[in-house]
Amino acid sequence: MQERVDGIAAVCVAEGIHLDIPGLVREQADRRTWLSRSLTRRANTDWDAVRAGASLTFEVIPIGLSLVGTRWGSVSP
Repeated sequence: MQERVDGIAAVCVAEGIHLDIPGLVREQADRRTWLSRSLTRRANTDWDAVRAGASLTFEVIPIGLSLVGTRWGSVSP
């Protein structure tokens, strides 16, 4: 992708086509680093809070009831 961005930045585009070349170059520079940044980031998830929220959901919708094929959450045994 970097080669494509470099190619677009190096040539003039056809009349009537408006490109934000500096923005395109900035976006590519950011995308070039996002994977390595994401792989080194550690999520700070409060799993106890997630479990507490999930338990509230299971109190409202008992496990074993089917919501498949129903409309607006009406349940069938």
